[in-house]
Amino acid sequence: MEINKLARLEIENEEKRRREGEVAPAPLEKTKAWKTKFHLSNLNEDPLLTGKIRHIFNEGTNVIGKSDPAGNPEIVIGGAGIFKNHCKINFDGKTAELIPNSTPSIAKVFVNGKLLEEPIALAHNDRILFGVHNYFVFNDPSKPEDSKINWEYANEEVVGDQIKAMTLEQDEILKQKQKELEEKYEADKTKSEAEAKGKLEERLKEIEEKKAILGKEYEEKLQQLNNKGGSKEEIAKLKEEMEKAKSEHNEHVKELKERAEKSANRASNKQREIKEQMEYRLKVQKELEQNLTQVIPKINEVNQMCLQLGKLEYLYKPTITTEIKDSKMKPKICIKIFPDRVHQNVFNLVDFNEFIERYYMIQEKFQNYQYDMEHNEFIKFEENKEEDEKVFGVGIKNDWRFIGQAHIYTDVIANLIDIKEDYTPLIDNKGNVKGHLKYSIILKLLNEGQEEGLLMYGSIEDIENKILRIKLIIHGARGLPPNFIDQLICRYKWIDEKKEDFETPVITIRNTNPEINYEKVHELLVSSYIISHISEASLAIGVYNKMLQDGVVAQKKGIEDYRARSSDETEDREIEEPVTSNDPLVLKRELEL
Repeated sequence: MEINKLARLEIENEEKRRREGEVAPAPLEKTKAWKTKFHLSNLNEDPLLTGKIRHIFNEGTNVIGKSDPAGNPEIVIGGAGIFKNHCKINFDGKTAELIPNSTPSIAKVFVNGKLLEEPIALAHNDRILFGVHNYFVFNDPSKPEDSKINWEYANEEVVGDQIKAMTLEQDEILKQKQKELEEKYEADKTKSEAEAKGKLEERLKEIEEKKAILGKEYEEKLQQLNNKGGSKEEIAKLKEEMEKAKSEHNEHVKELKERAEKSANRASNKQREIKEQMEYRLKVQKELEQNLTQVIPKINEVNQMCLQLGKLEYLYKPTITTEIKDSKMKPKICIKIFPDRVHQNVFNLVDFNEFIERYYMIQEKFQNYQYDMEHNEFIKFEENKEEDEKVFGVGIKNDWRFIGQAHIYTDVIANLIDIKEDYTPLIDNKGNVKGHLKYSIILKLLNEGQEEGLLMYGSIEDIENKILRIKLIIHGARGLPPNFIDQLICRYKWIDEKKEDFETPVITIRNTNPEINYEKVHELLVSSYIISHISEASLAIGVYNKMLQDGVVAQKKGIEDYRARSSDETEDREIEEPVTSNDPLVLKRELEL
């Protein structure tokens, strides 16, 4: 579990203020004086830091807010989203009434997960969030503390509705994707089973025809021997050869029927696989909710720190994408970073690890800002594009953008069946179909350096330890959205044990049905691993788009023009009352409270 650096800073600052006599000293943990007083006790993501900050109420009005060189409030709380006169508690010795700021949508206070907009009498064990990360619990000394109340409990109350909304949508997306993939699997399986059955019947027919020919040849040879007066040894030898041919024929027929039975058994296991997939989805859904509980507060904190640092236009939002791991779909938390909160069609998408790196860099910058504010130093916000791109991650990257992913089920390879000019849907991170990929798969057996057909083999099990040559052809894409018409590339990991990455050449496209014309011959050693995995695997091909340089320049220029216009208008524009908004001009006024 990550240690909250701001909480440590708050503890250090609290002790420093006590030493310097800036505020009336609150009892330290070791004195235990708080045990007989009504007070607030902090909750922290790190259990070792929970209960380290305790604020005892004075009778009368207790103002809660950030440190102020002109005079501190009775209860000093620091961090993002905390303002002067953030709220107050009226205490008469027996009851404590929590009163919000006149603008509660800005100076936010949550009680038991709900935004406080009207005064409320606090009850024992009430959970209180000041700003975006300062969690406290209200304690009545006459009643026992509840051990189940911790940071996770209080945090889930605040972000629970947002998490439910996101995970419900994601669960529906996963269900839809699961349904589409299962439908395609069934369609491909039906097709491959029909082709495999046809191949089996054709092979059995060939064997029977060969048996009939051999039988006829045997009768003719036997007749010839009888006409010539052949010896008993010659006749016995001919009969022995015939019996051997019959035995080989019967073994071959038996083997082919066993293969067909194995194929049927694989199909009968599908119901069990669907059940396992359902259990897997429930498991990843629970993991997703737990991870979002950790992520959302940090995103809220970053947004608030950006506003207080004068980065009014920047905005961070959580989003859920999906990734394929071991042929299974798994939700993945990513963060959208918007350089301009008004024009949200342009954003950078980063994973959680990259966001956490930026979180700590922004946090450090904010702590320096807090220090300057506490020491009454003049702060001037200056735009530094290079630093902003490094710290805040707002530089417009001309990166490849994900359009969608196509799945080619490899059970057709397991059954040694070619696919010629078939289509498979391109599914984006939201489960929407963004077009189709046209592809072919041509199979050949490589035997002593020479290609040969596979008609005599029933399934991949028959060519174990041999080399299967697989030609993958990506003919093109069909029905792409018009906004993806720039440059295009396809990427995939090959299905062998190495999982090597491959990509098509970059093509510049001018319509929604681009021709790709990519061919790649892969040689696959049919190992026991391949045999055990290929029937239930899929080849995932991702399709990506990149803006041409003209488009990147146009987007950058549009944002810069807006920022320049916002800066000019800010000097003259007056706003009568603060309103929570995406408009940086409005947010600037809000932060002056």
